[in-house]
Formats: sequence, C-alpha cells, structure tokens
Amino acid sequence: ATIAKHRPVIYCEADRDAKTPALIALIHELGYGTWWDVPPLFNSSNYAGNPHNEFGTTVSINLLCLPGGRQPAEPMEPALPGDNFHMAQARVRARDMKEVA
Repeated sequence: ATIAKHRPVIYCEADRDAKTPALIALIHELGYGTWWDVPPLFNSSNYAGNPHNEFGTTVSINLLCLPGGRQPAEPMEPALPGDNFHMAQARVRARDMKEVA
C-alpha cells in the first residue's frame, strides 16, 4: 500500500539470475519502469579515502525502478520482462557489435 500511495523511486539489488525475472515482473505490475544500474564496487572517492581497490572489476548488479511515466536522467539499459543481467549484457554486446560493424 505504501508503494502504491507514495510512488517512490526504488533501487534494488538484482544479482540472482534465477530470481530477477520475478522481481522485474513484480515491479512492472506496480506500474514501474525498470533499468539496469551496474556500478563498480570500488569508488576512488570513497569515504575512507582509501586508494587501494580490493574489488578489481567487480560490480554491483541493481535495478533503478521509476514510477510510470518517469525516465532515468541518463541513458540506461531497460530491464525487460523475463530479463536477468546476463541477458541484458548479451543484448548490449550484440547492439554494440552492430554499431561497430
């Protein structure tokens, strides 16, 4: 009821391939759009000022969920029905290959 009443922006983890399609479906049923956000775990501007990257190229796999009609401020890859991160990643790679060719 709170989500339906207040229509907040939702930012959630989506790193479990088997469970992500159901998560996306639930969020879509609430009238939200979904987009992938994949930030690196290490941020050189971290709070502790630690310059050492313990995480390498590891990323966090998340969804930005916006109420119907709202769009992300920057271009982002949409999370489609039935999607998981690896499917979206393959879609982006295929599109990038077409643009290069």
